[in-house]
Amino acid sequence: IETTREFFTAIEGQIPNVRMVPASDSNIVCFTIADPGACLSDANRVASSIVDQFKVSPNFSCTRTALGFESYRELISGVVSSWGGEIDTDHMLVVRMVVMNPYMDERQAIDFLLEELLMEIKDMVQKAVN
Repeated sequence: IETTREFFTAIEGQIPNVRMVPASDSNIVCFTIADPGACLSDANRVASSIVDQFKVSPNFSCTRTALGFESYRELISGVVSSWGGEIDTDHMLVVRMVVMNPYMDERQAIDFLLEELLMEIKDMVQKAVN
């Protein structure tokens, strides 16, 4: 869980316009990308593009999770308000990553994986928003 928090903090601190879903005490990190003032449907489109790009990545994988407004109203409202956005759809699509690796107790491996992951996400975001 410590490593997951480290990944969460690094993604939040180094990826422009990343919007983290508040973390729990687990090995799961969820996020979306949204420009200030963007509508939720635009953020969903970017998140979907990032997940599609991860599908062809030889280094990392992720899944998409759709959070329905009816069940996650408070969570979605809080995340969307963090970027001053507008809720214009009935769900929020997030990139969902499970942080697990047999080498996660080795500092050098963690640093390498984190650096590689951040580079991939930054590249994916560029492709998704352009």
